[in-house]
Amino acid sequence: MANPHRGEVAFKAGERELKLSFSANAMCELEDALDMGIPEVGQLMQAGRLRVKHARALFWAALRDHHSDIDMIGAGKLMTEAGIQKSMDAVAGALAAALPDAEEEKKGGGPRKPGGQDGTGPAA
Repeated sequence: MANPHRGEVAFKAGERELKLSFSANAMCELEDALDMGIPEVGQLMQAGRLRVKHARALFWAALRDHHSDIDMIGAGKLMTEAGIQKSMDAVAGALAAALPDAEEEKKGGGPRKPGGQDGTGPAA
């Protein structure tokens, strides 16, 4: 079962129960697979300019922490089975859980200030 407090998102493809998440290692594998950084991937997502190969790589990377046996082709098959939009909604949820500060900025909360000046982190 997925643990949302650990940034995990539950996902079902056919009869298979999966967990999606973005650890530092998963994000590194995504960057390697796409030859671009996470900020660039985020910009493509926000602009609605993701290519299908980007979407598949995102889904594959989100599977890496808990389902490392699934390769890129397998990830594409799971996406097709579950539906590409449903798959990308789950990926977006896993990314938001992995990068909560970025999600707060989008909501207008602004970036966190270093040293706990805004009450969100430890004071220096």
